Amino acid sequence: MNVVLIQPSSPDEPVQPVESASCDAHLYAPPWSILCLRAYVLERTRHTCIFLDCRQYTHLEKEFIEAVKTVPSPRLLVVNATTENIGQASAILEMAKRHFPETRTVLFGSYPSAFPDHAVNLPWADYALAGDPEPILRNLLDYMDVERRLQRVPGLVIPRVQSATPYWLTDLKSLSMPDWHGLFWSAYQVGANRGTCRAEMKLSRGHSHCPSDRIFGGMDEPLRTWPLDRAAMTLLKCAHLGVTEVFLTDPPGIWTVERLSQWCKALRMVRNSQPWGLRLLPTFIDDETLADMEFTMCRRVEFVYPSCDPDILKQYGCTIEPAHLAAMMTVMKEYNIQTVVRFLVGGPEESKPEELRIQQTIASLNYCRYVMQSMPLVFDAPLYRAFGSQPGTPRPDEWLQWTIHPWIEEKPVCLWGGKEALSRIEDIMQDAHSAIQHSWKRIFRGLFSRVLTTNWILAAEDRAVGLLPSALPHPDE
Repeated sequence: MNVVLIQPSSPDEPVQPVESASCDAHLYAPPWSILCLRAYVLERTRHTCIFLDCRQYTHLEKEFIEAVKTVPSPRLLVVNATTENIGQASAILEMAKRHFPETRTVLFGSYPSAFPDHAVNLPWADYALAGDPEPILRNLLDYMDVERRLQRVPGLVIPRVQSATPYWLTDLKSLSMPDWHGLFWSAYQVGANRGTCRAEMKLSRGHSHCPSDRIFGGMDEPLRTWPLDRAAMTLLKCAHLGVTEVFLTDPPGIWTVERLSQWCKALRMVRNSQPWGLRLLPTFIDDETLADMEFTMCRRVEFVYPSCDPDILKQYGCTIEPAHLAAMMTVMKEYNIQTVVRFLVGGPEESKPEELRIQQTIASLNYCRYVMQSMPLVFDAPLYRAFGSQPGTPRPDEWLQWTIHPWIEEKPVCLWGGKEALSRIEDIMQDAHSAIQHSWKRIFRGLFSRVLTTNWILAAEDRAVGLLPSALPHPDE
């Protein structure tokens, strides 16, 4: 069987993020979940496996159909579905069934794992995988033509026939980690002159059940971590493939001081030479840990502010003041670690005036590089379970209804407060960004910094060389 792993195109953001100048905080990389499933199929089964990334297609249907035609039959199309891209995943399934009716289709990812009862009603999918997809897909491949045996596979959802309880492994030791080979990395380069090429990686699966991860999904998935020595070797394997940075997308609650120290120790043992980065909630990092991070090639840290309200931040476990974080970010610069701060706007707990709190926080952070985006709406996150009943906020069954009838039903707006909150969040972000960019304090601070960092002697010499006539005669004279 030829297994085709498919990443659907990305949905449009309901509100476009706002970034400060020279702030490259967008992650465009092969999904880690697909890379893990691909490695497992290639190493633990006798089947072949290829990866199609629909985000790279200009004409989606034409290019997708042509790519599938190059794969010999029999083939199995496996589509990665999340809450955000369930519409795009359904479109891929519909195109596949329309052009290749004999080809079987499978849905996997966070959506069928979180809502197996909804996945059983999805059209155009022959199967859905609820839980860790690797062992479920292997059983599906082994018993594809034995219907009675398929009905007893843990975690296998047969749409319009039966649902299933998600199947989770007790640990990740039996799985395979990606080796990064066989991917067209040049397609993920962003920027001029070869630019940057990032890879995504995770050290964990599941939810930490700590306050720091209130906005992240997978609430019912148990927390498991990869063996750090294996993860460190995996990070090192992409150093020669043109990947300029591996970004660890684990939720911030995973990064305790102890685990961060253990991770740096594992990278020391393999003599890591691959730059990497991670995201954290605003927190204090001591000098010893920063030195370890620099030595092991950490070059980027993204701090996430789920709110600028001090009382709300305390609920997430954030106790560090912005001024203290600004001082630490200055120290991190000396350790060659770049920092960017991501602000999540329009959360269900926010009150007016949110834009003023954002401005004050950025000013207290010495006008650092920042990104503002809308607060993610994740249906299987603790935050949604606490505040999902607010008026206007869409429900999971509304997404399913729209997926089944996309030409009839109006697409729900994936925002806290729904369609009514769209213009309000846009105004908050634009007002805060405009006030920061026109702040005289920020402008004078930038000019003063330029004065301090410019070598005026060299600048004067360069200027003089350009103005003074040449003292040497021309060779023809």
